[in-house]
Amino acid sequence: TETAVGAGALAWAGARPAPPTPYNAGQVGPDRRFTWARASLDDVKAIKNGLGGTVNDVVLTVVTLALRRHLQRRGEDVDELELKVFVPVSIRAADQHGAPGNRVSGMIATLPVSCADPVRCLASVSAQMRAVKRSGQTVGAHTLTELSGFAPPTLLHEAYRLVTRQRFINLVVTNVPGPQFPLYLDGHELTEMFPMVPLGSNLNLGVAI
Repeated sequence: TETAVGAGALAWAGARPAPPTPYNAGQVGPDRRFTWARASLDDVKAIKNGLGGTVNDVVLTVVTLALRRHLQRRGEDVDELELKVFVPVSIRAADQHGAPGNRVSGMIATLPVSCADPVRCLASVSAQMRAVKRSGQTVGAHTLTELSGFAPPTLLHEAYRLVTRQRFINLVVTNVPGPQFPLYLDGHELTEMFPMVPLGSNLNLGVAI
């Protein structure tokens, strides 16, 4: 029952088309940009502790306000605009830490780009993320991923075609934690990581933390 409810919640979240934005061109050309910025996790935690919510809520709020400014600079109308975002989340259990492979599911949420006040924006994001988690979307997404191992090739091909012409999200924002211990290559310690979200048709912007 739980998996059925979760799959239904995920399907409902993706049923309504995402609003048109400059981030959803039909094609992805060879001219791509990759940029990065550094931030302090302590600062993010201080905001969370002072205003409520989670670290992920604060991250999504920062992304929301950055998108608002970017769209305004492009002359886009942001009044009443809410972007739909796919947020991957880790579903690795405590006893699976250190095990190889990824244990990642995801959920579809909205970013209140129309909101200009950071405090109200964070409150809106936090309330919505709590509701999305209660809906069981992550269970549904995980179930659909698990089913891919049993799906016939034709069905998988059709699913791939559906994803490549997707209209149900505007962007991906991923905040999956990295390794919590030092990593080395040929005796040299890894000091920084710069993640990247793959792009695709109608999905031309990704934010990875």
